[in-house]
Amino acid sequence: MNKFLLFLWAIAFCRRQLLLTSWWQIKEYRLDRFWVFLKTKEGQRKTEIFLLLAKLLLLAAAIFFKPLSYFYPAILLAETAKLSYELLSRQLKRPKITFRSLIFLFNSFLPVIIFLSQREKLNLSLLIFFDLLGFFILPASAFLTDIPLKIVLKFKRRRVVSALNQYNPQVIAITGSYAKSSTKHLLFELLKDYAPTVKTPASYNTELGIMKAIKSLNRQTKYFLCEMGAYKKGEIKALCQLVKPDFALITGIAPQHLALFGNKENLLKTKYEIAQSLKPKGVLFVNATHSSTKPIIQRAQKDRLKIITYALKDTQQKADFLGLIIKKSKNETVFKINSRQGQIKFTTNKVFPQDLENLTGALAVALTLKVPQKHLKKVVANLPEIDSGIKIKIISPSITLLDDSYNSNPVGFEAALGILAKSKGFKILVSDGIKELGKNEFTIHKNLGKKSRFANLILTTSPSLLKSFQAGLGKDKEKIHLVRPNIKLEELKELIKTPATILLEGRLPSSLVKTISKLN
Repeated sequence: MNKFLLFLWAIAFCRRQLLLTSWWQIKEYRLDRFWVFLKTKEGQRKTEIFLLLAKLLLLAAAIFFKPLSYFYPAILLAETAKLSYELLSRQLKRPKITFRSLIFLFNSFLPVIIFLSQREKLNLSLLIFFDLLGFFILPASAFLTDIPLKIVLKFKRRRVVSALNQYNPQVIAITGSYAKSSTKHLLFELLKDYAPTVKTPASYNTELGIMKAIKSLNRQTKYFLCEMGAYKKGEIKALCQLVKPDFALITGIAPQHLALFGNKENLLKTKYEIAQSLKPKGVLFVNATHSSTKPIIQRAQKDRLKIITYALKDTQQKADFLGLIIKKSKNETVFKINSRQGQIKFTTNKVFPQDLENLTGALAVALTLKVPQKHLKKVVANLPEIDSGIKIKIISPSITLLDDSYNSNPVGFEAALGILAKSKGFKILVSDGIKELGKNEFTIHKNLGKKSRFANLILTTSPSLLKSFQAGLGKDKEKIHLVRPNIKLEELKELIKTPATILLEGRLPSSLVKTISKLN
């Protein structure tokens, strides 16, 4: 076998396995999430599934007509050229180095070692076959690494339960389709200087993440704030069996991850598992700002649970803790909370409606825990910036960046559009849309397209989002542009007028974000 051809094969194979491993990592090594991603046009494009199918057809055709296999070296040359471009432009997709990703890569690169040691026995058809085999090695790795992980988790679970029983903190479990992390971080700020409090860090909301946080508990810990995430029925229940909540908070319901839940009913049932898992005399807090949580509230009332609602709305809204904005300026909001405890006035450095809604929820919990109002007012006045919230960045005297790229959901997307609509200057939306929406993807994105008509310019790297937004924009469809992730700064400047406000909504290619941040 020609050494140069083997070299090309090894290079192309390694590039592809790095690409696929990174996507497996993003999808948390879950077969259900990766499969849902693979069924979308975006997933097929980003995992280069069509190239895999082309190789499969080439292999099948070569069985009947061997000369067709000679097209394979041309494919390898193209893949190698693409790798060179990606390296030069710093766009090579690769996973973060973790123990599990290393196992994936080891399993992937094992065929390379075998081929190099047995190169005299190889032919083009075998090269194509083992190239294709590399794709299927990864789901096998996901399955095989999942087995020891479950064994380790089972062993750790005993120690965790023992630690919880020993320290016995009051557990405040938080779930919802959105705002879990933001509400948790805000509640932590309200409690940490009042009583020893531990929270799950960042957006950790899986069993492993919760276990890591429990290591920080000690005898003085009074409150443990535990964020809980799920993609299917039973997952919240499993987390609650590990950490039995004294208080539960549902931050909101939105058609998020419906491709995994299957339908909205399953989504509601899954989130309600946190209420069903409360300790006797436990308290359920529910965000009543939006009507989507009404089925949760009705079921909790039917089950005779102790339920406390909160909302940020106009005076017609009913809630146990009702937040009402009195006055707002560029850097400050004065608002009041009406409750059975009376009317309490707060001044905060938070100005965005979504942040104020989350803060209302955090205050509802803190006030129920009888945290002194004087303490809460002091903390609320100067809250730190939260990674999971919208961040304002002044990248030049004429350009303001609204960074909401931490995550995206239908409710958060609409809220961010509301902020952009009120901004000054040339209004720009940059988004690749919301992931894992299932059958509702086109409809939801079309609706968001309608609500984006006020924008002067919309940029996306997603062809599927382009079509749905164009349908929603109607006559204004010329406002949306499909751009390359590695668009040049000069090209971007030609599209933009200043002064401008740019909203980054949802996860975006890092190369595009870097280019936008260089605008002036």
